[in-house]
Amino acid sequence: NIYKNGVAGPNFKDYIATVSSSKNSVKITATTEDPGATVKINDVVVQSGVPSAPIALRGGANTINTVVTAADGVTIKTYSIVITRKASSNAVLSSLVLDPNIYKVGVSGPNYRDYTASVSNVRSYVDVYATPQDAEATVKINGSDLMPGRSVPVQLSVGSNTITTEVTAADGATKKIYSIVITRAASTIPPPPALAMNSIIASEEQSKITSPEVIVSKAVSANGDGINDVLLISGIESYFDNTLQVINSKGALVNTITGYDNVSNAFDGRNKGGVAQPAGTYFYTLQYKDGQVLKTKSGYFILKY
Repeated sequence: NIYKNGVAGPNFKDYIATVSSSKNSVKITATTEDPGATVKINDVVVQSGVPSAPIALRGGANTINTVVTAADGVTIKTYSIVITRKASSNAVLSSLVLDPNIYKVGVSGPNYRDYTASVSNVRSYVDVYATPQDAEATVKINGSDLMPGRSVPVQLSVGSNTITTEVTAADGATKKIYSIVITRAASTIPPPPALAMNSIIASEEQSKITSPEVIVSKAVSANGDGINDVLLISGIESYFDNTLQVINSKGALVNTITGYDNVSNAFDGRNKGGVAQPAGTYFYTLQYKDGQVLKTKSGYFILKY
């Protein structure tokens, strides 16, 4: 039973009321003086004296109109109630998940929640999923807005990587920070023999001068309009001995392309069997030979149509 105040307004009767953020729905019972009159609440026919179905209340003002039509079918009176639901101050997450599922340990720290985790050198990225308890709260992961039901990919460098998840309550003021520090191990591949170091350094210096930089595009728009229809890798034409692997957000290999050339051998959104893949975030590993040196690049790109 919500207390309502009568106010001046354009209808036969106008009321206002306020409820807490915990009240997310309300039922209205309208009883007519004349049994022959009909009632609609927010355009839904209800029986006189019978509670309506629950009416959802969102944060802020919610207008509920009860329209009574007399038995003559002509006389109509409207009763309007504006219920203001206070914005929630709930900025707590119901879940914070890493994909792949990396074991994280809760530690003491300056934030609402602090965690640490460790991964091997082969793990170069992680997807972060965060679900707030209140659906009207907003989430940012390392400054990027998180859409409901989606994840934010985070690249992992060797060493310490901090992933900051900031939750802002519906009231716009209450905030809570969840911090995960993931340490990625260094490579276990041994360094080249010391006797060959001078020649390797000389080769690398020459490579910096003569070898063009390889840059992988961040987006593929495989819709056939001739613009970004394939994953463009700038500079790859200078390195014929190359292999690209494309991996989906679940960690499954989608396609392997050898001799990538941005034309006949290029990723156009299809897997090895020629089946178009769903839009979303994909990861890649590119290996190519620069002279006698095998180089590797990894990262992610967005596929859309």
